[in-house]
Amino acid sequence: LYNSTHPRSPLKGVWLCGGGQYVVFEELLGRLLGLEARWINPFRYFTCSKKLGQIASDSYYGQYAVAAGLAIRGAAQ
Repeated sequence: LYNSTHPRSPLKGVWLCGGGQYVVFEELLGRLLGLEARWINPFRYFTCSKKLGQIASDSYYGQYAVAAGLAIRGAAQ
C-alpha cells in the first residue's frame, strides 16, 4: 500500500522490534515482502552502563525500542 501511494520514495526495507520478535523470522519476512527486514537494536548508539550493556547484548533488545525512543524524545524537550 505504501509503495502504491508513494511511488517516488518506495520502501527499501523494514525494521522489526517488539516483544514478539521470536514469532517472525527476518529472512522469511524479507523474502515474503521482497524487502530487507532487520531487527532494530535501540541501544546501538547509546552509551550504556555495564548492566545495560548486558541487556542490550541480549537477544531481547528489540523489546526496548519504544522505551529508548521515549527516552530520546524526553531528552530532546
